[in-house]
Amino acid sequence: MLRALEAAGPDGEVGEGGFGKVIAAELPSLAARWGRVAVKSASGLHSADILLEVATLRLCRHRNVLLLLGYCDDARALCMITPLMHGGSLDDRLLLSGGGLERIRRLGFEGDARLDWQRRLSALCDAARGLAHLHGERILHRNVKTANILLEGAPRPLPMAHGPLLLVYRAVLIDVGLAKVREPTLGGGTTHATTHNLIFSVSFGDPTFLNSKQHSEKTDAFGIGICVLMSLVSEPSAGLMKDHEDDVCEAFENGTGRLFGMAHAAAGWPLDATRALAATVHRLSMAMTRKRQPLTEALVQMEALLGSATAAVDMASAAPHPQALEGSASVPRGPSRLRGDLMPTVTEADAQSSQPSVPSSSWPGGKLTCMVRQLEVGDADAPLARKRERVTKAYDSMMVRLERGYAGRGHAPLPAGEQELRKIDLLAPRHLGRLNGLARMLRKWWNAVKHQRDQ
Repeated sequence: MLRALEAAGPDGEVGEGGFGKVIAAELPSLAARWGRVAVKSASGLHSADILLEVATLRLCRHRNVLLLLGYCDDARALCMITPLMHGGSLDDRLLLSGGGLERIRRLGFEGDARLDWQRRLSALCDAARGLAHLHGERILHRNVKTANILLEGAPRPLPMAHGPLLLVYRAVLIDVGLAKVREPTLGGGTTHATTHNLIFSVSFGDPTFLNSKQHSEKTDAFGIGICVLMSLVSEPSAGLMKDHEDDVCEAFENGTGRLFGMAHAAAGWPLDATRALAATVHRLSMAMTRKRQPLTEALVQMEALLGSATAAVDMASAAPHPQALEGSASVPRGPSRLRGDLMPTVTEADAQSSQPSVPSSSWPGGKLTCMVRQLEVGDADAPLARKRERVTKAYDSMMVRLERGYAGRGHAPLPAGEQELRKIDLLAPRHLGRLNGLARMLRKWWNAVKHQRDQ
């Protein structure tokens, strides 16, 4: 162990654990299967403490809890060994600070460090799933935070109920070595654990814990709520709940407020997902703990939200509803609109085609979809004037929404007289792929009904 730590050198330091530094090192006995591993220093413990922690960790085997590979109880190198998670912490991936990006680089991560909303939601579900497993084993984590959620370095497919496979990074909960096994109550339940060792992170610490010094499943779940809020807005945790408490309430109660624009700017969060997660944050952090939502219920709701997601970028996720940005009206209630309700469901190849495709009839869609659906190929009896009116309304409505979304993300208004296709490329950049293609296709339809009567 000492030779491995010496060989790792200063560049091997990849983070800070609950008891000391975390070093990426290679151990001969583990290299064949695991390559470099994470060596978590336990300099603040004694060898007997290590054995107690190992006994706790052996109860925690779960795909969303970081696996314990081994430990060293020699006083010269007290440590625990776990797999090295090359994707870094959720905290670093959300904030993308200079120090965080350097830590991710040292881990050997290759690719774009940014996380879209589906990958953030997947990581949150994984962390909540791991925490629920700990609670099922009568273990309280006591320090749930984004820095204690690590991601794999390579994405893996997540089968979706609708749409294509979604590539996500599996996430695991770490620092379970700080956890405490709950003491059974007289009735056999396991509700609280009193502690005099204040092991928690201030921004993620439940205010009720500060008063009672009692950890519980709900004080753990409070940390998940802060993780959800951070994933929505991509802001540091310090003062986060205080700064956005009113935004959270306004979003889930009225469907209005600035949280929608902030969440979209952070990761393209759709309106319904933002509103649903705002409700989750509120229910996990209510002042009266007895009224809080159990973690298992919140997990079911987040998993259902993830199951409704699609890998393709749609108009609804790329352009926030202007009412949500302005905070002047409610987001409509009803079934989830995560697939988008502004354009028909077509392929990118269809979008690049000069001939409009017949939209899918399996999904009713929203207002723009219904407008365009009446223009199906073969409707030769409909007067040209009606087609022109419908396409014009659809195109104008689309551009208004894109322009308001563009302004809501802090961009200056586009110069007057800008060519329409150039405006589309600015408002819906080509890297969004499907959105840009759909917008260009609608522009072609607009040109066709206005100038090309034979088409």
